[in-house]
Amino acid sequence: MGRCQNILNDYTTFRKKTEKDLLGKPKSTITRRLNTKRNELPGAIASAVVEANYTSGKWMLFPPAGEVDTIWRTVVEGTIKGRFGPTSKVATDGGEAMVCT
Repeated sequence: MGRCQNILNDYTTFRKKTEKDLLGKPKSTITRRLNTKRNELPGAIASAVVEANYTSGKWMLFPPAGEVDTIWRTVVEGTIKGRFGPTSKVATDGGEAMVCT
């Protein structure tokens, strides 16, 4: 699933550059700048998986800890809209899972 990984890598690179460029600025300024790109993630990932015909089965994502909330939000939105199959699950390294159906 190289295209999805590229989408996530592009966002991570953008986030790091934005945080560096806006170092010392209010968090709200950084968040506003990131929101535009962040809001594109669900659609971009959904398009990639539909094009690749990977809309069901088991996906395993291994994002950096700082990206889990953003990526989980994207997965939940896709699950709710029926883009990623009927359920999704996230777990910490400790194995405690959170399920979205």
